[in-house]
Amino acid sequence: MSNPTCPHCEYEFDEDEAWNHKGANTVNSDDGDISDLDCPHCKAKFHVVCHHDINWKTCDEHGDIY
Repeated sequence: MSNPTCPHCEYEFDEDEAWNHKGANTVNSDDGDISDLDCPHCKAKFHVVCHHDINWKTCDEHGDIY
């Protein structure tokens, strides 16, 4: 998982900005959702789309990954 990153200045939103709806931005996290964001660093407006990736890892019978 990664946080949104501004394509203009490469500023990466921190956890509070991305997931706790701090400030004017709201990041939508359902697969395919588009969010309109304002970069708190350079003030540029940009859009991001949430894309869920599914992957599988080998584990034991208790779910511990090895």
